[in-house]
Amino acid sequence: MPTILVIEDDEDIRKLITFILSREGFEVHQAINGVIGVQMAFEKQPDLILSDIMMPDMDGYQTLSALRQDERTNAIPFIFLTSKGERQDFRRGMTIGADDYLVKPFTKNELIEAINARLSRQAATITKYKDKLQKLEEKYNQLVTRDSLTGLPNLLTFRKSLQQAQAQAEANEFLRYAVVLIGFGRFEQISQAIGITASNELLKNVASQLSNYLTDKINWQEEIASLGNGQFAVLLPSVAQEDQVEYFARSIIREFTKPIRVGGQEVFMKPFIGAALSNKEQKKAEVILKQAEVALVQSKNTGNLNYYIYKAGLGSSAANLDKLDLEGNLSQAVERNEFELFYQPQIEIKTRQIVGVEALLRWRNPNRGIVLPTDFIPLAEETGLIHGIGEWVLRSACAQVKEWQNDGYESLRMAVNISNHQFTHTDIGKTIEGILAETKLESKFLELELTESAVAQDIQKTVTILYELKRIGVSVAIDDFGTGYSSLSYLMDIPASNLKIDKSFIRNITTDANYAFITRSIIDMAHKLELKVIAEGVETPQELHFLEQNYCDEIQGYLFSRPIPAQEIGKLLKAEKRGF
Repeated sequence: MPTILVIEDDEDIRKLITFILSREGFEVHQAINGVIGVQMAFEKQPDLILSDIMMPDMDGYQTLSALRQDERTNAIPFIFLTSKGERQDFRRGMTIGADDYLVKPFTKNELIEAINARLSRQAATITKYKDKLQKLEEKYNQLVTRDSLTGLPNLLTFRKSLQQAQAQAEANEFLRYAVVLIGFGRFEQISQAIGITASNELLKNVASQLSNYLTDKINWQEEIASLGNGQFAVLLPSVAQEDQVEYFARSIIREFTKPIRVGGQEVFMKPFIGAALSNKEQKKAEVILKQAEVALVQSKNTGNLNYYIYKAGLGSSAANLDKLDLEGNLSQAVERNEFELFYQPQIEIKTRQIVGVEALLRWRNPNRGIVLPTDFIPLAEETGLIHGIGEWVLRSACAQVKEWQNDGYESLRMAVNISNHQFTHTDIGKTIEGILAETKLESKFLELELTESAVAQDIQKTVTILYELKRIGVSVAIDDFGTGYSSLSYLMDIPASNLKIDKSFIRNITTDANYAFITRSIIDMAHKLELKVIAEGVETPQELHFLEQNYCDEIQGYLFSRPIPAQEIGKLLKAEKRGF
């Protein structure tokens, strides 16, 4: 049922309105003045607010102004209840954001009609946004789930299919699946020889021939994907034994014994195939995919056979030993002070000023050198070490931005990445409140970056946690937006402040009309949802120009600065203050 907040200092009027609305099926909350009303609006998030104008402490105009300045409440329909019927009073209220007026005394029907009209208009607006989102989502999903050149599913889609195959294999101990990777010898040399246009045509022809062969000529259930750079992947979701995979590989090799015509000339494509099968001991999709990659490399050393099926032990012993060694070093890295934060500036496009920085973790291992998060964060999550590492990152980043603020950069914002495991498996709210108190940093200067995948896993739980973070005053950015998870419509349901468009979109916006359209649409839709947009991975003036022309708010990328140590950020801030 719709929720109404009534802000009225006259007890009799407040109780009468509450009685009427309750009888009409509305859930009603009451506030005796504007101060309490604003706080209740933040907490209850009502569907509509009714407010008197003449109230002590904070009048109706001040109440509305406070609500319109906060992103949590600035879109809630607001109706004034007043005995002031002068035209200038109406104009003043409308100027600061009122949606309607009811002049006292008003009838029950007038009250209900005004509320229903505002709720209907709000619902129509939401429906319009949802329709636009649905259309955008269709094109977006096509772009992020398909290879733009061949039209085949891409690696992201293939990984999802792999996860399904893993789940089925785990549910049935007798079921095995196989991953088959297909590459072509001398592909780069051929591409250079025939040129980009002919090379693209060649890849399309190869993809078409491969896809047609799998669907038309052999009676197998399989899924095919294009991995880029002339490589393809095939998932065989149900295989009984290795012989079937060998037969499959040989049949693919035979299919490509004839030349492919491209631009009036014939090109011979020699396939190399690497495959791996799940078994009772190992069914994890990522492991099987890695094993197939190892087998693909090995296939080039098999003489005329041209295919190789992964054998247990091929590189696995060394990998396991390396993982154990890495885990041991990781568990002591915080104590040994081996972690370091680098920072990448975030630039407001309109002013070209640094408005924030993103903290990026690096591990200076004495034996390995600098280790990137992609190489150790999955292990940290697997072992539970992520909690200690994550707290160290938050504490260090907050302390650092507070230090910069003390040096005169009072409005600088700090963005910190939060891993999925951290977000869902810890009391993140209490942790952050403690760190903010310890470092004396105001909550509004901390922004937590959460990936699309984390948001999409459990929307209901995510919303609960995000509202807790909003209560604290911390802003939230959806990171890596555009990587293909879930539905765009979830953006309407979560209390996020910012949206970061993934660099995989940005690097194509000046060369691919599809990416340009989607990026432009995402910026427009985000602004309609009152989200600020930050573009990641901006590397060229042309990309910046496109983003500026399409009203993106901020950029981050090598065009301005790579991730750098804290002292280098300090130099940038000082140079900016001097006007470079």
